[in-house]
Amino acid sequence: MRLLVATGRSNGRVEGDVDGCVEGELVLIAEPCDADAATPDDDGCGCTRAFTGLGSGGTTTTALVIDSALAEADVRLALRGALEDRGRIDPDRTTRDDAERLVDEALARVVAVAEHFPLDTVVGRRGERVFPRLGG
Repeated sequence: MRLLVATGRSNGRVEGDVDGCVEGELVLIAEPCDADAATPDDDGCGCTRAFTGLGSGGTTTTALVIDSALAEADVRLALRGALEDRGRIDPDRTTRDDAERLVDEALARVVAVAEHFPLDTVVGRRGERVFPRLGG
């Protein structure tokens, strides 16, 4: 299955780049905060420009398209854990159906991007738009 992982390739070439993930860790395309969603071209906190590491919780402005040997069930489990860590899923309040919907949405966003680009492409994002990074 095609997925996105954090990469340092081409990171630092654009003003405002961040590289706070572990190289090679799976990333998700998080929903932007209210402030950045309203002004995606502003510097704000930068969440409209970043991918979030599933394990580290760090952010990076560059991700790499890979073909992963991970089983979908394992990716879903990692996504669920990351969404719980970030408070998007509250084990005490979120219904099982709502939690599965959130995991489905997160997985669909990553897979849609990863399937759109050739393997080994470094991508960046600006809001909902994901694009290949030059020099990646």
